[in-house]
Amino acid sequence: MKFKFTLPNILEKYSFKIIETSESMLKFTVTNNANVGSGLAVNFEDSYIFILYLEIKNFAPETKRKKIAEYLSIANYGILNGNFEINPGNGAIRHKYGFCYEGTNLDMKLIENAVKTSLENIDIYGEEIISMMK
Repeated sequence: MKFKFTLPNILEKYSFKIIETSESMLKFTVTNNANVGSGLAVNFEDSYIFILYLEIKNFAPETKRKKIAEYLSIANYGILNGNFEINPGNGAIRHKYGFCYEGTNLDMKLIENAVKTSLENIDIYGEEIISMMK
């Protein structure tokens, strides 16, 4: 199953709008989640690795980044799949979910599970992350 043709079907199901595409990458905006602004899905076909990034809409102010990074560390401890990351340079926060699919095909169910899990993690922790930015 081709990544370029599979992923758009899943993203549309979740009301994501594709803004850029290539053979191994899709950039998209998220329209149905208050805490997520955009995302990136990358398929490293040669190494059988798929990574999904969902970016929080707001950037953390410089004065709040350390406190937010500490909170993300605590949140990551409780997350079974995926993790939050913060860019200390610009305050961008994202949820990353990656997996290796060597020995199988990258199918719609694997990708959909990554999307669902990432959205669930953001639903659990996103409001607190956003409130810490104020």
